[in-house]
Amino acid sequence: MVSPTINPSNQSPKGVKVLVVQDNQELLRELAVMLHTGGFEVLTASDGEEGWAIFVAHNPPAVISAVRMPNLDGVNLLRRIRAKTPDAKVILVTTIVNPDTEQEAHSLGVTAFLPLPIPDPAALLTLIEPTR
Repeated sequence: MVSPTINPSNQSPKGVKVLVVQDNQELLRELAVMLHTGGFEVLTASDGEEGWAIFVAHNPPAVISAVRMPNLDGVNLLRRIRAKTPDAKVILVTTIVNPDTEQEAHSLGVTAFLPLPIPDPAALLTLIEPTR
């Protein structure tokens, strides 16, 4: 779902879109608020398939996605994004760090693979900052 409640004007001061894909609604809201506060236009999706549809429709330069989700997991979402837009920044977040999953994500060119909760939210903003 594109979330106009996070940014009622549907445009950040810089106009940079970030897609957040997360099936945990509380975490989705936290990430969206943090990014909006950081000056980004935030798009949200509650599973990988919805995230893919929003990515195709809006082509955001940065995506933050959960690894484990229904319908399409974060690694396969990353795979699709890389095939369509190789230079998009994709950050995967997870509560359970699996070394094999992390290695696969790195082989696909993930920008960052971060544990949840994110220990330093400012670092997350720094990872996507160059997209501005």
